[in-house]
Amino acid sequence: MIITTTTSVEPVIPFDGQIDLTGKHFAASGSFKSFMQGFPDTIINGADYLFVDSRAAISECAEMIQSKTFGYNENMVPELRSLVQCGNNENMKKE
Repeated sequence: MIITTTTSVEPVIPFDGQIDLTGKHFAASGSFKSFMQGFPDTIINGADYLFVDSRAAISECAEMIQSKTFGYNENMVPELRSLVQCGNNENMKKE
């Protein structure tokens, strides 16, 4: 599990292509503007699932804005509470 809390404008996790992302859980907070990004695009693109704390995050934070270029859309990125409530992530993976 890798967690960041930052208002950085550049990813705080470097990605050089050598890191195996398999089975890793990434959680980020702090990016509340379109120019703030805690994770590199490679992690966003390689994610099996994306969740947000609120619907507003889809248009506020750079990671979620960037996720649209990798095939995600607003309907595919549920709020985290839906995962907690239903207990599974069926139908939440990008196609």
